[in-house]
Amino acid sequence: DDRIIFLTPSDQQAEQVFVSNYIEELPAGMRERMTQAVASCAQCHSFVANDHAGAPSLARVYGADIASTSFGNYSDGLQQRGGRWTRENLLAFIDDPQAFAPGTTMPDPGVDDARTREEIVDMLDEMRRSF
Repeated sequence: DDRIIFLTPSDQQAEQVFVSNYIEELPAGMRERMTQAVASCAQCHSFVANDHAGAPSLARVYGADIASTSFGNYSDGLQQRGGRWTRENLLAFIDDPQAFAPGTTMPDPGVDDARTREEIVDMLDEMRRSF
């Protein structure tokens, strides 16, 4: 894909560096929207694999079965939903968690811009393919 990635030692996990680098490469307007969206997600979720302290990690969510990580506190709404986290399912969930899985504990993430939701899913897909 004609990308060059520079590796430097860091205290951050590789996934966190990936998210920062991904956002940094976006055009200015999208970079600002993604910075806000990712900060909103990070209030509860980690982007580090298997870090399910407050909510399920988002590091390997794309393509995974819904409610399938070792996170121990999935809502009945998500457990009963079933299926996989496809592009369409992720977009629908980010847009309106309650409509996607009634009873989910996921609040509305406030990502009202469809293009930003698409970019979040693109980032999650690229993250999955990168690790």
